[in-house]
Amino acid sequence: MSDHTPDPERSFDLDMEFVAELPNGQAVAPIEQEGSFMWLVVEGHMTKQCLDEMSEHLQHIVRNGLWEQNWDNSPSAASG
Repeated sequence: MSDHTPDPERSFDLDMEFVAELPNGQAVAPIEQEGSFMWLVVEGHMTKQCLDEMSEHLQHIVRNGLWEQNWDNSPSAASG
């Protein structure tokens, strides 16, 4: 397992939340803007426990530098 050190300058917010509905019958949809990434989940398609646990896992991945979001399209250290 490699050691991943969080980089506060490359961090971003990641979250999940329930919504009443989404267009075109979708059950989930990613919403992205610089500095944040959110998964919208239609109520009834995922339990609250599942949403909370997935949110915790995703936050862990982000906090520990295991996921890097590249909004400015510059090459990451891992890609080359």
